[in-house]
Amino acid sequence: MGVKGGLLDCAGPDYGVRRARVALAVSQAHRLGLHVLVNSLYPRAALGVGLWPGDAWLAENWIVTTGRPNRDQSGVDWHGLSLLKRYGIAVWMTATASSPPMRRWVIYWASQTAHRIGGSHIAVAGPRYSSHTNFAVPEAWLKASP
Repeated sequence: MGVKGGLLDCAGPDYGVRRARVALAVSQAHRLGLHVLVNSLYPRAALGVGLWPGDAWLAENWIVTTGRPNRDQSGVDWHGLSLLKRYGIAVWMTATASSPPMRRWVIYWASQTAHRIGGSHIAVAGPRYSSHTNFAVPEAWLKASP
């Protein structure tokens, strides 16, 4: 199938998953020659689980979720994010809209998210996280002004 990696979704203590279990999944993926994208609420949950450069952590909806900006950034672990980057772990990002996102919305919120987080990849999703409302954002859109 040409698979290069896999997503470990809901893979942190915030979802009731112990670090040892995440580490086991990461080591099994690496044993198969696959990269790993870890989705946990806090970036520090992805530290110490055996991620390698080329693996990634997902900053899901840190800047905008369900079409609204996250005004309360007090729970956002910016230091943990910088630690991941220091260890060569890529940061992927998402932003979700309250309805299937339109181009103007995507240009604005994708660029805001990329600017604030400084990740390497971003995807935008509608409310149902389906193939009809999700897409990766073209790099040119991130450079466009709203």
